[in-house]
Amino acid sequence: MSSMLMVVATCVLAQPGAPLVHLTFDSVTPYVADVSGHNFHALLHGPPRPADGPRAGTRALALSEGTWLELPEARLLLGEKCERGSLALWVRPDLNPAGLATGTWEGWVMLVYLQKRSGNGLPDGYNEIGLALHGPQLRAKVVAGEDTGPFATVPCPLKQGQWTHLAMTWTPERRCLYVDGRIAAESKGQFQATALDDFPAEVGRHPSSGKWFLAGAVADVRIYADALSEAEVAALAE
Repeated sequence: MSSMLMVVATCVLAQPGAPLVHLTFDSVTPYVADVSGHNFHALLHGPPRPADGPRAGTRALALSEGTWLELPEARLLLGEKCERGSLALWVRPDLNPAGLATGTWEGWVMLVYLQKRSGNGLPDGYNEIGLALHGPQLRAKVVAGEDTGPFATVPCPLKQGQWTHLAMTWTPERRCLYVDGRIAAESKGQFQATALDDFPAEVGRHPSSGKWFLAGAVADVRIYADALSEAEVAALAE
């Protein structure tokens, strides 16, 4: 089956409100199972370090320098032209984000990132979708060819050793960043679709440079093919 046919099949299978990817970390082996039913399993690079999740009975995965999750090709998840979608996850950093450096080549921490294949060493290029920290700021980005900057940059809400739920949603007219189920920032306009290719999506590392690791834990990682409503995001953060 060609890549294009696989993209079409994915879009048909995805139901409104149902995730394309859902990682619960109930079992952490070299592969982390996608429980959405779409079989977009993640490959764990590094030792498995299961942890307790944000809610009683839930599980998480601890990441560190040199450890990250590799998901399938971004275009298989969201299509070669992505107009809309959502990312959501819980994050518990081991570090204090307020102490991160702010230099051009330092102070980056990648949470979730999808992008078109590129040799760019920084998360500042075209055709990128992701959540990242830079210095004491949280950056949410969905861009095509008209811009390279994030649609939202806010003071980092993450606290060392504490769980925080983050989400972002995007459509051709609106981008929203959520913190603990509430809108933290939004941008309205007429936005181009983000081009994606065979570059894999990653959790906890920048796909292009192979750097900017997350030291901390993640839980309940979700990717959607449509923009969640405010109520749906709030429900995930409960």
